[in-house]
Amino acid sequence: GGSKAKPGEISLSHHGVLFLDEMPEFNRQTLEALRQPLETNEIAVARVNNHITYPANIQLIAAMNPCRCGFYGQEEKQCHRAPTCAKDYQSKISGPLLDRFDIILHVHPVKTEDLKNPNIICGESSAIIAERVRIARTRQHTRNKLLLDATTQGVLNSNLDGKNLYE
Repeated sequence: GGSKAKPGEISLSHHGVLFLDEMPEFNRQTLEALRQPLETNEIAVARVNNHITYPANIQLIAAMNPCRCGFYGQEEKQCHRAPTCAKDYQSKISGPLLDRFDIILHVHPVKTEDLKNPNIICGESSAIIAERVRIARTRQHTRNKLLLDATTQGVLNSNLDGKNLYE
């Protein structure tokens, strides 16, 4: 960086989503630098004559293939280095960084022809998922109204401390 501190992607995503596609392809130092902001919801930027802290309350979403070629687990397509290739590729993401993800979802490949076939149901509809989210948000709102601490009322679960979240 230059001599002047300015907000980066994580600060520009404050109160929003930061999406990292192909996560293992990012520089390891860059990925490890995410750990502290994910814990504290802020990021400190230091320059020669300047030190500033920016807000960084983000929802981090990342995607990655199981291995570099993307075909691990697909017998007919996976490379000759499997399973070592997958282990090496996945090890680019450290355990401490993975610990900061609340949900890790393994998605199995779906054939293109199955996606195009209206007679094959490949999961839940958006309407069903939206209803589940609505119910969860209502439950969250009701629970937060019961908390004695007025500062936590209306706060998302991700912003509650462990004690209040448990209640």
